[in-house]
Amino acid sequence: MPYQDKAVIPYSLTACDVSLVSIEQGMEGLVVPSKLYGSLAAGRPIAAVCEPHSYLRQILTDGQCGQAFNNGDSAGLAAFLRSLAQDPQRAIQMGTNGRYYLQHYFTPQHSAQLYLRVIQRCVQIARDRQGHRHQNVNFQTLVPQPQRLPISSPLGADIQPLDHNRTGVKPRSRFNDSL
Repeated sequence: MPYQDKAVIPYSLTACDVSLVSIEQGMEGLVVPSKLYGSLAAGRPIAAVCEPHSYLRQILTDGQCGQAFNNGDSAGLAAFLRSLAQDPQRAIQMGTNGRYYLQHYFTPQHSAQLYLRVIQRCVQIARDRQGHRHQNVNFQTLVPQPQRLPISSPLGADIQPLDHNRTGVKPRSRFNDSL
């Protein structure tokens, strides 16, 4: 598929039956596959190709939104794709689960709370090293609480059905028998 304008990306992401997210072996911890979040927003099941210790595995397991495979496990990946083709309801449920997981665990408010915990822990460690264990600060009063924002796609547009007249991408049926 050629370069897609930002306005068309939500349509491109929803044109697939399954999203593929991969991290090259040896790159875990050095790169973050940001396409994961767009894939979760698109509401499609996710097949992740990654190392056995990858955080992607935990996200897919917790979110019940896909399956992870070791680099080189083409047989496992093919079996997963065939199983989704044979059970479209399972694929739809995984996609729905992924979107739900994104909306509840990757919001600005949730991210801010995680950063706050890291900062609190760093400050506490620094104080412990200086011998100031008795001084506690209530960080909740120091840091304004983030407002809960309306949930939408991280791409800035709600995901909509594919409009092939607008994008030039031909529609295709979900889970055709070609797998």
